[in-house]
Amino acid sequence: MKFYSIYVLLLLWVISIFNYNLFAQTDSSKTSDNNKFEFIPAFHGIQVDGNIFFISYEIGGQLDFDLLQSKSNVCLGTRISVEHYMQGDVGGKTFGAPFTNYNLYLRFGKISEDLSFNFLGGITYYNSFEPEYFPDKVLPRLGFEIKYGRVIGIILKGATSFKENTGFFGIGLSLDYCHIL
Repeated sequence: MKFYSIYVLLLLWVISIFNYNLFAQTDSSKTSDNNKFEFIPAFHGIQVDGNIFFISYEIGGQLDFDLLQSKSNVCLGTRISVEHYMQGDVGGKTFGAPFTNYNLYLRFGKISEDLSFNFLGGITYYNSFEPEYFPDKVLPRLGFEIKYGRVIGIILKGATSFKENTGFFGIGLSLDYCHIL
């Protein structure tokens, strides 16, 4: 249930940003010009990250492409990624661990000089090391990441498919390249 409340808060934040962009007042034309989306397909960036939270860890790699961009560095695009994570408890790993997800996401992102935010939604091919416990399957997936730093950054990241052992949450480090910065 803790993951659900985090995702609801992130969804409300995204909705509020869209609300601001769609309903800007006419006297704020300079601001609305910066928030206007333009169709500019482009390579966005590549990232490798790792994070840990208590007795779970995740390592991943992402490749991002932008479809729409604004002058204020708001992006709509896609992400292709791989996440490999381990979960456990005091006695060791959980049944089926480690897990690997191959993701195809739609991505909403906001990038500033040192801080970036991505909200992700899409599908995953969920793969378990022990398929007798959790068979491999295609699942819907939601995720987010907040990153501070340019090339080397501190990242807060989470994702879930709303089923047991399909999600993770953690804080860690990222190594990345972003063409906007």
